[in-house]
Amino acid sequence: MIDHIIPSSQGGSDLVENLAACCKQINQLFGNASVKMKLETLILWGGSLPCPNRAQQEMQSHEK
Repeated sequence: MIDHIIPSSQGGSDLVENLAACCKQINQLFGNASVKMKLETLILWGGSLPCPNRAQQEMQSHEK
């Protein structure tokens, strides 16, 4: 899937500079998350994306 780095709902464009490849589960997990939240989550994960189930659990605990 293609994910918008800055979500379309937050004014993000469809230009290649604002797009990233990701799996469907990660795309849905990030949803309308801000760039700040996405970066904080990636830093928390050490720069790599864990499996979607673990990612969802960690992102939810990070939001609290």
